[in-house]
Amino acid sequence: MEGRSEVTATMTRLQDRVPIDEITADARQARPGRALLGLIGGILFALGWLTAKVFGVLFLSGAWCFSAAKIGWRSARNEPLNQPSLEQLIAENQRLRAELSRLAA
Repeated sequence: MEGRSEVTATMTRLQDRVPIDEITADARQARPGRALLGLIGGILFALGWLTAKVFGVLFLSGAWCFSAAKIGWRSARNEPLNQPSLEQLIAENQRLRAELSRLAA
């Protein structure tokens, strides 16, 4: 008997903490049309989001494959790649250091 009264007391306390009246009032404001529109809107939003992600990934993977083929083609024909030479990098670093020292002064 004592165990049963503890369960009942726990259930009563839980029901006292749940705002049943507010839930009921909110549920009465719900309309089937709005729920249906929300469902349709959610499905369309999800389809649009998924389509954008798929096309983004497809575009990026296509661009990556095209770039890899282009660099492989240039490398096979001993054409220069779109990279600066070591002398160009050293000259640019010296120019940037000179500008930084001018700005710091």
